Amino acid sequence: MTGGGVTNLLFEKISDYDLNRDSILATLEEILESDHFANAKRLEDFLRFIVMEIVEGRSSHLKSYTIGLEVFKRRIDYDAFNDSIVRTTANRLRKALDAYNYSSAAKDGVRISLQKGSYVPVFHLYNANSDSAALLAPASIPETAPKPPRWIREIRSNGAYALLGLFLLPIALYGGYAAFVANAPAGAQRPILLLDKVVAIGSSRNADELVGFISERLSPALSGYGNVTVMESNDLSRADTLSDTERNDTFALQVTVDGSSSDNTVNWRLTYIGKQRVVGAGRTIGNGADAKTIVAAIASDILGTEGALSVVLSENDNAASTNLKCLARSQRRALFYDDKLQSDSVDCLSQIVANEPDNGLAWALLSLSYNWSSQAASSYGQDPQPFVELQREAAEKADYLAPGTYLTLQARMFTAFNVGRLATFDQVAAKLRQLFTLDPFLKGRIGLTVSRLGRFDEALELAREAQAEADQTGDIFYLPNAYWEFFNADYKQSIEHLYMANAEKYYMVPLFRAAAFGSLGDRKQAMAAWQELQALRPGYERHLDSDFAFKRVRQDYTDKVVNGLRKAGLM
Repeated sequence: MTGGGVTNLLFEKISDYDLNRDSILATLEEILESDHFANAKRLEDFLRFIVMEIVEGRSSHLKSYTIGLEVFKRRIDYDAFNDSIVRTTANRLRKALDAYNYSSAAKDGVRISLQKGSYVPVFHLYNANSDSAALLAPASIPETAPKPPRWIREIRSNGAYALLGLFLLPIALYGGYAAFVANAPAGAQRPILLLDKVVAIGSSRNADELVGFISERLSPALSGYGNVTVMESNDLSRADTLSDTERNDTFALQVTVDGSSSDNTVNWRLTYIGKQRVVGAGRTIGNGADAKTIVAAIASDILGTEGALSVVLSENDNAASTNLKCLARSQRRALFYDDKLQSDSVDCLSQIVANEPDNGLAWALLSLSYNWSSQAASSYGQDPQPFVELQREAAEKADYLAPGTYLTLQARMFTAFNVGRLATFDQVAAKLRQLFTLDPFLKGRIGLTVSRLGRFDEALELAREAQAEADQTGDIFYLPNAYWEFFNADYKQSIEHLYMANAEKYYMVPLFRAAAFGSLGDRKQAMAAWQELQALRPGYERHLDSDFAFKRVRQDYTDKVVNGLRKAGLM
């Protein structure tokens, strides 16, 4: 077969291909010397910095704040949340790389690209005469001289979804875990997470104490999410035998504390047993960090809304269990304002609970999906209450079958909000934040919800934390800022944050843009935004009041939106 493409490296040994540090650096220089980067010093500095950070094993440094300091020489106290220079330049860099790669389509070799929503470069091994196409994660770059594996956590985004870069290094540990897998419980409805013994590499008193704390707290922290069956190594001998099918839904987690390092670095690595591949890894500095925070960070990175395991299961088209794929995708879709995605989640989750009525995780996710259904119904002028009742019933079943877990608590929280029990909403939200302290998407969703009530001090604090921790995958959490600025008559800044939210399918974005432009007297721009709204919600002006009332938006805020639309002649 012929045609342009990149060599598929996803499940093959990297050593079979000519992709290494030298070839990547050579390509970098070719790109920077091309016409696409002529007289573009800022783009050159940006690209050189992010590529060298990957090559030197520092992908965890690729955050907007660090790039602002190192590339754009911002002051150490600069506000990465409100200063958009990194984001704006990243968009320009992405387009320049795309243009360069297109102009080089007839030439074999390494390609460098930047996915939307990420500052982590992606490397392709391109073959002009091949049809195959897959991405090579940057953590997979082999060195010219072999070195120990680097522990690098990489999250990258593709469109609306935040994708986890797969770690494709050869796995030596699989043979050791094969015996564990053979004894895992049969018929499991959730993924199995095999938790190996936490060990220290090198010895120090602080490291040994940290190992003891993590060993004691990590399993309960992981189990608290309720979306996996956690099995510690000493439990495996009492379990039954796994079938080949169940092996495809089994993962193994290794955690080590580097006592030989000055900072007692805590490393974790997640192995997908079914594919015999490392699919996630990360590190946390032990010294100076509260041990409880370290445990919470590991658990969130693996099982949170955009955790490594959820991402892998949701994107694995060859997974043995379609139920697990549905559950993982539904968990991640909680972030997205997309009617079709939410409808698909309701369909597959309804099928699961019909076949597995004791599946508490599925009931919790179904309740959250019905929450979105009620919001959508209200925005279309339909009665949301039938969906609220379904949401409440599903939350009650989840609370009976899987009480106190991550998703059940969210189901209870949003149900309480929709039925007007705001004191219960606050109580459950506080418990969630206490138990799952480092999930930025949870903070962001709570912040978005309380912003409707006008509690902007709380909403903005949560939004800033979510944005900082989620980096570009948390763009949606600019919305509380946009709402606050609109209601405080800072219309230009509100419009900027509405654009920065990257939520084109969420009807509230063009609605607030139309109202903001109307308030500024810019009828042309207001009309353009209004047309975008009408494409998403035809005739929305007829039920704006009822929609805002259902969403518990304060009446004075509703009036301010309506006044902005009236100034533009839209209502």
